[in-house]
Amino acid sequence: MTVGIYKLNFKGTDKVYIGQSLSLETRLGKHIKKMRNNSHSKKMNLAYLEFGEPTLEVLCECAANELNDFENETIEIWDAVNNGFNTLYTAEQVYNTAPGDKNSNSKYSNGKIEEVFLILVQQPNISLVNVSELTNVSVLVIRSISRGLNHKWLQDKYPEEYNVLISLKGSRRSNSHSAEQRGINYPDILSPTGVTYKVTNAKLFATNNLLDPASFHKVLCGQRKTHKGWKLA
Repeated sequence: MTVGIYKLNFKGTDKVYIGQSLSLETRLGKHIKKMRNNSHSKKMNLAYLEFGEPTLEVLCECAANELNDFENETIEIWDAVNNGFNTLYTAEQVYNTAPGDKNSNSKYSNGKIEEVFLILVQQPNISLVNVSELTNVSVLVIRSISRGLNHKWLQDKYPEEYNVLISLKGSRRSNSHSAEQRGINYPDILSPTGVTYKVTNAKLFATNNLLDPASFHKVLCGQRKTHKGWKLA
């Protein structure tokens, strides 16, 4: 069995679905079965009706304990929620309706969540990994809090601080490692002036060079030839 991250491609659209599996060889069949039974997510059911059965492309193989981090980064690279068929931004995200530790899905107490929240607000330059080391809360939960995806009860309790948190959305480093160090190798990119660059953080590179991150990601992934004159080397 092959462990790793995969992409589902539908003929007739550039939109994709990103997923992880402990057995990539059997994953496609499970998706197709759910779509045929109309028991998949609404997005995937509609994609099946419009485009038919997808094909599975293996993006990378990794250890089981790396799956969530790799999937989260790949979802961002392909913008698979806003411009694709994924419904969750992170592998561990859950749609909570009850606040904090009153929800049966909650792993951490309200006090622990507040501790994370206040660190994120008061230390805008701290990385998510460092917050995790200080609080023993998983990076994925911290990322979810930092993006305002879950624990919306914090907004009612700390309205001013919550506005500060949201203003910092997308500016914080998720960890201390480059994509290359985590086993994700981007192709070299050629600038409009003919200079070749090595990309280790696609989102940061795009931001620093005044590029649209989603369009730049598509160049890196071979979905489009150029973006503002930038192309694969």
